[in-house]
Amino acid sequence: MARKSKKKSSRASTSQSAQSSSSTAAQASSSTAAQASSATAAQTSSATAAQSSSSQASQPSSSRAATSSTLKTAEPSSSQPAQASSSASSQRSRKSTSRTSFRLPEEQYYHEIPRAVLEKYQASPSHHLVEGARPFPCTGALAQCIDYYDIGTRTLEKRSIDRAYVVKDLYRDASNPLEVIELEGKLAGLEQHATHIFEDIHNSVTKGKLTLARADLDEVRKYLFLVHFRRQVLGLSYHDKNRPEDVALRKRFAQYGEVNGLQTPIDTWLHLLRYLLETSMDKIDAVGAAWMGEQSMDSLLDNFGIDCDFAIDYFPAINFELQNQAYFVGFWEAAETDEFVLTPGAFGYWEGCLSTHPEFHLHRVFVISPRLAIVLRSDYMREGVGFGRYRERACSTLLDLPVSPPDIDFAKAGHDVVVDGEVAFTFRTANDYDPAIRRKRDRFTMKIHKLTPEQTLAVNAATLRSTRPDEALTFTSRSMVVRTLRHYMHRTPICMDMCWESYRTLADRLARPFAPDTPSLARIGSFPHEETFHWLMDLVYEITRPTEPLPLYMCGTATVRRLFRPTDARGTVLAEQCGHYADKLVEHFSSQPVAKSAIHRRDEKEWYRPHTLDYDSSLKLTDTARPLLRKVVPACVCSAKSSLVDKILEVAVLVRFLDLIVKSPQLVAAFRLRCPSLFRWMHLCPHPTRNPKDCLDYPYDADWPPVHRDIRKKFDDLWKGMLRGEITFPNRYERGQALHKYAERMWKTPAIEGPITMAFALNMPVMGARMVKEYFPDKPPGFQERPTARPRRNQSLEAGDVIMRAITEFIQSMGFQLFDEDGPHPDPKMAKMRQYANDLLTYGYLDFLARMRPDILEGIVKPHWSTFIEEYDGYTDI
Repeated sequence: MARKSKKKSSRASTSQSAQSSSSTAAQASSSTAAQASSATAAQTSSATAAQSSSSQASQPSSSRAATSSTLKTAEPSSSQPAQASSSASSQRSRKSTSRTSFRLPEEQYYHEIPRAVLEKYQASPSHHLVEGARPFPCTGALAQCIDYYDIGTRTLEKRSIDRAYVVKDLYRDASNPLEVIELEGKLAGLEQHATHIFEDIHNSVTKGKLTLARADLDEVRKYLFLVHFRRQVLGLSYHDKNRPEDVALRKRFAQYGEVNGLQTPIDTWLHLLRYLLETSMDKIDAVGAAWMGEQSMDSLLDNFGIDCDFAIDYFPAINFELQNQAYFVGFWEAAETDEFVLTPGAFGYWEGCLSTHPEFHLHRVFVISPRLAIVLRSDYMREGVGFGRYRERACSTLLDLPVSPPDIDFAKAGHDVVVDGEVAFTFRTANDYDPAIRRKRDRFTMKIHKLTPEQTLAVNAATLRSTRPDEALTFTSRSMVVRTLRHYMHRTPICMDMCWESYRTLADRLARPFAPDTPSLARIGSFPHEETFHWLMDLVYEITRPTEPLPLYMCGTATVRRLFRPTDARGTVLAEQCGHYADKLVEHFSSQPVAKSAIHRRDEKEWYRPHTLDYDSSLKLTDTARPLLRKVVPACVCSAKSSLVDKILEVAVLVRFLDLIVKSPQLVAAFRLRCPSLFRWMHLCPHPTRNPKDCLDYPYDADWPPVHRDIRKKFDDLWKGMLRGEITFPNRYERGQALHKYAERMWKTPAIEGPITMAFALNMPVMGARMVKEYFPDKPPGFQERPTARPRRNQSLEAGDVIMRAITEFIQSMGFQLFDEDGPHPDPKMAKMRQYANDLLTYGYLDFLARMRPDILEGIVKPHWSTFIEEYDGYTDI
């Protein structure tokens, strides 16, 4: 009796340990039902142990219907079908009893995206806490949360990871609820292994490469493939009749379920999961490789794989093999200043296809953190002989991004024993003679490619294109996601993406203040005119563009010009607040006037703020002005957490103040004495297009070479004579031509920095670069520049007006605004001088197109092309 009781106790302890290990594995998975009770877990554990002996019964019936000798070798022995039939009948009886004795919880939640990936996007706990979140009673820690933007409802919130990207009641139609818990526990172990490998990938970023054993790489491939089936949107879409693109695959799912006697689509799904989880990679590879070995590259594309007689029985293995063997693995690292955005489809979306086979995809992308993404690229896109004809038919926005096939180090049979520097003999064990075991020790070395900012934006654009209106978006950097969204919207027509309007709402929301300690300049009520707000959003995009970002000082200058132009609505809250802060700064100096003896003759001259600053100088100027701003108008001082709109408006207040402080010698003297560090940024170089002043007395620099002084004097005599009415031209064409003769000789010399020509010198490089980089980057075949070409000197009045209007419209189409487009300047002299600057800029751009891009100019003025261009050598006489 003592022996019997001892045996019973040992069985009980074994059962308890099995239960505890099973429940631990189930709880480790992020996909375990969130509300399963302890009693349910206990029943599940016992059911798992009971079914472990009969797991072979639920494998596919491919062994019953194999039609190829090559496939039979990969299947179990012939004695198994009888065992499978008997165990299947016993399993059916257990199913009937389990349905009455056990039920899944009424509400189940499963993560669409692995929890380990979501934790990489965790928001900073300092300012991203869930609203109303309470610390856990045991540890005092706050719930993990992420920034979660619902695209459908257009709401941005901080959502707990436990309730972010979850699917409710994924297995509600399952015939055997116990099987669900069993498979979820097995999937948990696979997910845990994959998570460790993901961490190894992150730790290998500094090395630029990652080395994995074949066994680990196979586990990652299997996990990535299973995520495809496990996602509700992808898994159930195969049974959604409203998705015609899935007709073929939905049909094969139905056939597979019918062959295996499965009742519901969920049962079919679970059957596939069980096969892939419980079948070794060697058996799966043997089935898939045997089938793929009978396919040529072209026939594989034509059939897309699974139209053979035995395809239905071997559907799981072949479908897995199409991803495992037809694609190689690569890794992308985001640029230093960028990150990958996350959506439900970002963990495994297809991208690209062949023009002749749109159902054959070229890439599959898995975003695993803001910094890293795994990419599977089709073998058809490899470099080398025989692949060029497929690459020519590729339609993909990610094809130019680098992905290198792995370097394989095949395991040797045994290891060499070295004695005195020489190999004495090779030591082998029994496993060294087993090819299957030795194969698992093969080493794969894969390069981690660091993307450029443009390439990172291309990956994010592909992610946004694959996102549906009822899904969500997650990110960690607000400025980066604003840049991503603006970049995407600029290149995607609104009619091509149903989420376009929602993306614009998010970009607008993120650009406005969010934290409570930011300035109140750009609150929601500050933008009564949507046109002004969207114009401000364009400035935000220019600041955050990955290459050559626009300095904040230039954005502040443009903002002041728009807010305080004569035709603008002065009643806007934005203009009133900006003007109010600038007036307070001026009042700070005027309230305590300086003595007359302190005013120097230099203070009575015309002072001007910097006309343009580069990115670093812009930051230095703002830092120099911060002490004054904190003292007088602390509400407009920005911090690192402030939005980009507030940073623009802070600089706009500074620019407006510098324009007002130079109105009188008394203010200039007070500014010079009380704020010398900021006054050093001021200078005596006037610029009439910025400041409404009469600049007839322009001071020539004595250090200029004589030729520069001579050309500048002739140019000034010309436009001053035009201003007095002594020199006239019949149309804009000839006027711009006359001004351009002098301006092109002053180009890149100190003499260019003067009235009228300064606008020409600043805008011409920017306009040319934008046209080449953004609008017309590709040149036609056989294109050649024409360095000696120029617009014809003598034109009819009608032809001259046509070309000037056409070039003006072309400049405006690229987003540039000429002076006084919204109405003439109130000062008649300033209005004329601005018109001269417009004519010079328009004609200069015409000259640029004639020399550098005659193909574009021909398209603009094709009916008159032969009359507009002539060849010349050197400068014309002036």
